[in-house]
Amino acid sequence: MAITRQWKRFLPWPDVDLPPAILFEFGYDTFSLAEFGQHNIAMPESLKRAVSKRQAEYLYGRVAAAQALAILDVPPADIGSGPAREPLWPPGVIGSITHTHRFAAAIAVASSQCTGIGMDIEHLVTPDAAQSIESTVLNTSERALLDGWGSTLPYNTLLTVAFSAKESFYKATFATVGSYFDFHAVTLTALNPSAGTLELTVDRTLAPAIPKDRRFVAAFEFIDEDAVLTSVLWQA
Repeated sequence: MAITRQWKRFLPWPDVDLPPAILFEFGYDTFSLAEFGQHNIAMPESLKRAVSKRQAEYLYGRVAAAQALAILDVPPADIGSGPAREPLWPPGVIGSITHTHRFAAAIAVASSQCTGIGMDIEHLVTPDAAQSIESTVLNTSERALLDGWGSTLPYNTLLTVAFSAKESFYKATFATVGSYFDFHAVTLTALNPSAGTLELTVDRTLAPAIPKDRRFVAAFEFIDEDAVLTSVLWQA
């Protein structure tokens, strides 16, 4: 089995009694397709010709999701994918799955607890790569905001946090919005590195419950020296 470490982590939302997220660290050197059967995870047709990296990421994300459901005493269920590759959770449950080339994680909560939850893990972009992605993620005011905190954390780290927070926002709100939107649908308007929080402000109405100028909080924490975990939780 390619899983090298497994642990539970409570996301930093003290006002909501959330169950813990399930996290795995894994490698590819011992990954085998047989693990899909061992974990009772169905492999989608679209993955059968994928590279082993993609297969492993999908598998361990779904294994984490299955364990997250077990915390809620929800019977095992096949968590398929929708047309936008979004996870399809059982009735009464919402959640989020994330994976990188080293980590996979999932959280599942009762739908009565919140309208949406999103979680994302990203490895820190290198300083050289930062320039190539910042225009996709940030506008001028956001770059200025990150520059202002440059003495606290390196710019490439702050850029990764902003990127990941917007990914978490997308995951948390996609079911409500119902269609794709890009990074510029929200603007980073505040950042507090010591508290591990960001503020995202909606730039255009995405749904009746997500109007222009609505503000969302994103939390971030480092789970490794080169990896950040962000999360967004919201109530309509």
